Amino acid sequence: LFRSNNEKGFFEDIEINALNIQALHAIGSEWFYLVPITSHDVQFLRENGYILQAVELLRKKIESANIFAFKDPRIAKISPFWNQVIEHLQLDVSYVIALRHPLSVVKSLEKRDGFFPEHSYFLWLDHVLESLRGSTGKSRVLVDYDRLIKSPEIELSRLADAFHLHLNHIELEDYKNNFLDPALRHTVYSPEDLLLDAACPPSVYEVFTKLLGVASGEVSLDDPSLQREIAALIAEFDRLKTIFNLV
Repeated sequence: LFRSNNEKGFFEDIEINALNIQALHAIGSEWFYLVPITSHDVQFLRENGYILQAVELLRKKIESANIFAFKDPRIAKISPFWNQVIEHLQLDVSYVIALRHPLSVVKSLEKRDGFFPEHSYFLWLDHVLESLRGSTGKSRVLVDYDRLIKSPEIELSRLADAFHLHLNHIELEDYKNNFLDPALRHTVYSPEDLLLDAACPPSVYEVFTKLLGVASGEVSLDDPSLQREIAALIAEFDRLKTIFNLV
């Protein structure tokens, strides 16, 4: 089922993925809704046992592991929920924020789900901004998908250095030679291509180009100036809640 959309698989934890879907449904949301998750939503999930369920699930998964990682794009949307889970368990947590060209996302969602470009651009912006908001103050690394495909050793070394992990070079070679497949990257765009698409909101281009600077090492994700700009964009996005409710 999953591999019909992604030939290599999505590598999502089935139980965590199912819990995220249940939690979103409980507050009347979906991964493709544009309305942000509020503190009232998180309180509702807490009162109805979802945070306890997540605590029990995560505790079970980490009990025999020194390092445990999980991935689900819904985490970006529902990060206020998971942050409460992590705080309750007092875990030492680090975040990998994946950055993909917005136009590639738009084309992918148009093909798979039939979404209008405007919808997909705002979904991209929602997930990226919530990833940044939800990981503020934590150990985090931003990785650009295209840079990973082009230079996997450099990008994985950045991850290892940032999180104080050992890079297994045998596994790295296997990953480079047997897993990564440039043919699976169906679209390649430059940042300026966004300026040619009338459906692209200016804020998407603005955020993407700034984060490319982070991915290339030109600026830190925690740079105060960048933080202020991101905070202003998040506030602007939050003010669109009424419009997104209508959508």
